[in-house]
Amino acid sequence: MSEAIRDLFARAKIVRCGVFAALDFMNRLHTTSESIAIPGHRWAFCLPHETDSTLRLAVSLKDAAESSLGRLVMLRQTSDACVYLGAVCDRAGRARELLEIWVQRLRQGDSAETNLAADKRWQAVIAAMSHDDRFVGELGGAEAPIFIDGATMSPLHPEVNGDALRLCKDSKALADAGLTPYETSDIRHGMANGGVVALGPASKELAALVPPKAVPFNADASGMFARMFAPFSLWDFAEILGGKAWSGLLNAKIPVRLGGIYAGLEDLAKPRISGAHFFSAGRDFAGRLPEVLCLKLATLEQCVRLAAAETERSELPFLCIGEDSFRVELGDAGQNLPHFWNFKTVLSHASGAVALDFPSSRERYFAPREDLRGSIYRPDGWDLRRKGVGNVRLRKVFSPAANGTAVEGTLSTQERTGLQPNELIRLHLPTDHAHRMEIFAGIGSDAGLAAGDIPFRSIPSLLSPEKAAALKSCEGTFYSQVEYEIFLPLSTPADLYALGVTGLRILFAGSEKALAALVDDALRLLAAVGQLPAAEPLEKRLVALFEKDPRWAAALGPQFLCAGTPDCLPVEMWSRILASVLPLFPAQPDSFARDLADAESLAPHTAYHAPLRALEYASRSARALFLSDWRRNEEMAEILASYLSPR
Repeated sequence: MSEAIRDLFARAKIVRCGVFAALDFMNRLHTTSESIAIPGHRWAFCLPHETDSTLRLAVSLKDAAESSLGRLVMLRQTSDACVYLGAVCDRAGRARELLEIWVQRLRQGDSAETNLAADKRWQAVIAAMSHDDRFVGELGGAEAPIFIDGATMSPLHPEVNGDALRLCKDSKALADAGLTPYETSDIRHGMANGGVVALGPASKELAALVPPKAVPFNADASGMFARMFAPFSLWDFAEILGGKAWSGLLNAKIPVRLGGIYAGLEDLAKPRISGAHFFSAGRDFAGRLPEVLCLKLATLEQCVRLAAAETERSELPFLCIGEDSFRVELGDAGQNLPHFWNFKTVLSHASGAVALDFPSSRERYFAPREDLRGSIYRPDGWDLRRKGVGNVRLRKVFSPAANGTAVEGTLSTQERTGLQPNELIRLHLPTDHAHRMEIFAGIGSDAGLAAGDIPFRSIPSLLSPEKAAALKSCEGTFYSQVEYEIFLPLSTPADLYALGVTGLRILFAGSEKALAALVDDALRLLAAVGQLPAAEPLEKRLVALFEKDPRWAAALGPQFLCAGTPDCLPVEMWSRILASVLPLFPAQPDSFARDLADAESLAPHTAYHAPLRALEYASRSARALFLSDWRRNEEMAEILASYLSPR
């Protein structure tokens, strides 16, 4: 075994990556002929305990700080982490492979949490992300605050009288210093030579222990891990396909420009000349349009497949798919193959859902792990919860059966509930003086009830014979001043909605249409086509609408696929594409899901089966339009003949 490989396996004790990841790094080191250099940036080693390693982790440091952005290149922020641009470097500091370095983000202010809660949240993030093959490893072993010396491009550990500061979790030591224990505090402290120092970028005590111009990298001594880097956001890549230039990584006044296959994307002509497409600038627009369509559909299909695979693995929907859920990288396909055909879409975060606790029930519904701000990727009112107090009468308790014990009753309230048929009610019933029973129930329909009375039937629960008998004895009981909560149950169809918005944004990237207008037009088109007789397939009804009313083509036509491209795609083909995307939006006659909870409770990933079949069908049709021998493709020949013939 070579010295380099021995050194890399020694490094693996600190960066807990697998054997295959280590060998992959070594392979890249020996096969990459050029190092990765970014103008205006230098690579700074960031882990003090890697000084003897052949390969070391580094972060990108700007030559000069720019206002509040600082010198580090922050790629993005999530609710859990700050994500910085990093790299694997050799001993000379030359970058060989780009990385994302995730540094745990501690919550401050009104949303502050204890160190114990923060660490549990971080470990859950690592557990979810470690299933991805792009996960390099957790960066641990030191638990010390880290700064970067901007002069020497090396890491700094603050010291007290020659003793390196370490994160203090010792409750007794903190108590002796008059501080609260680590687990119950929201402030982190470091200890060295018996002295205790508050950690964090705002700590004046900590800042006094490092040079004045030292750059704080992990001043909280919080958790870190590394992932392989994907330069493009999903929208960057879709807009490049749509004919727009790429501005680089926008983290500074001067964008970060990457070399290699990413070079030249700021110029619209270069990708076509240099071989990013099959069709060069010399080919007419009609030749490039099918290629762009194939690539955009492949991008959307990869997004849906990634979401389906992660949902199957975790048995949880996402409930947080949005602007930063996916990223894209290009593979180096060599000089003679088009770069854009060797792209890969990757997930950039894990599920944000939790399973609702339905005691002793076989049913599973889900809710967002955190309160999420309103987004165009979520339907209106999807997370609206209404609470109140009312009177409850248990009219009927059904005998235990295979699915469990169920209760029928009526909730009477004077509150404005605005109930929808698919919403759930959570009731807290006092079964005796010491206990309360929690019931989850669906909303029924009974025309004979008075105004303000809400009929319900509970989700069956598997109760012990004693509890079932106790509940049976409550039949006919009236309860006053009962707390209730009404909420919309969520599952995978909420992610289908977000992927529908994602699909529209991908297909229409390169145009100047606002995303909000696209979503509104798409929902109106789906509702309009749902009113036509359902005897014909969806794509044929879409053709009829497009031919009957030209306003639909003006709003959602194929002319928006690629900037500067005329509308030369057959309406039959475009309707087939839309028929694979529009049904992602739930609650319409042609939708894949009836509502936002319409999924198998124990297998939520099965909701992706129908969308993936539709996207595969659309992708095959697009590839046929792009690659087939037209004389042997009777279906496409018929479509083109009808499209080109005089009307």
